[in-house]
Amino acid sequence: MPQERYTLSLINQAFNFEVLRTVFDSKELTVRPREGMRPPQTRLERKKSQISVPLYHDDFGLNQSGMERFDEICRIFDKGKIRLESTSGKSITVNELRDASKSLDDPELSLCQAFEKQSKKQLGESYSILLKQAKERIIDRFKVAFQSIAPLHPMDMSFEESEAIRENFTHYPIWTPPEVLQELCDLADQGHAYSQYLSGVLLATVAGDYSTDCIGYLIAAYEQKLPDAMTVLAEYCFLRRDYFGATQCALLAIDGGYEGARQLIQKCIALSHTQIYQAPGGIRLGSQVLVASLHESGFEPVMKRVMPNQ
Repeated sequence: MPQERYTLSLINQAFNFEVLRTVFDSKELTVRPREGMRPPQTRLERKKSQISVPLYHDDFGLNQSGMERFDEICRIFDKGKIRLESTSGKSITVNELRDASKSLDDPELSLCQAFEKQSKKQLGESYSILLKQAKERIIDRFKVAFQSIAPLHPMDMSFEESEAIRENFTHYPIWTPPEVLQELCDLADQGHAYSQYLSGVLLATVAGDYSTDCIGYLIAAYEQKLPDAMTVLAEYCFLRRDYFGATQCALLAIDGGYEGARQLIQKCIALSHTQIYQAPGGIRLGSQVLVASLHESGFEPVMKRVMPNQ
């Protein structure tokens, strides 16, 4: 069965993104069972057993198992975006190398062998070695940047900023210096999932001045199965008073297994209910327009799973 695709129309339809439906069943992001208990085995069990991705260092409780899980999450990549760099200074992304490898007219070569051949031709070094080095380099840079992320206390924000966070976001506010945020964005652009998530969270809130640049990073993190990335995007749309976009994102988050987004849908419908629209068939409540718009935008399959009564 082909993977479902949906088009998100965000910030009052100023931004449109096509996304693949994602189920949060990644083993790296699944709760570890206690001794004597069997681990989640089916996709549905893993979907219902996600962990919260730590936002800053103290989220781990500084214990050994927490640090081991952190290392596992750090190794989630969209491999195609990783940039391979040779000792001579040449560089190419894995996607670019893949395209070049597919162009080789040699049916006896496997794709892996073609990668190696093209890598040695273009970079003078082994693809597998360069890929390993690139991943380790990105992870090392991320761990340094992660140390500079800290919780943002309400006393360090203006009253308006504190209220905006309290009323619209469920996660604790975090902050990092601009140069560290830029470093995270650079790593995110190379396919590093954890960097994509944290870049999105920071850009969506005070640290990033509520920038719309958060959208692409949160969608990328969602497609790499980080459980609450799409919920953060839903909350960001809600902050921007885009109830349609917030509901679209919340539906995908719940469908993937993150039930924490369900309350946001209820808030969007309740607030839309107070609005009145003049339609060809007469006056309609905003909540009716919202639900109808979701059906019209192709969200009916996910609505049947998440909101069967709508």
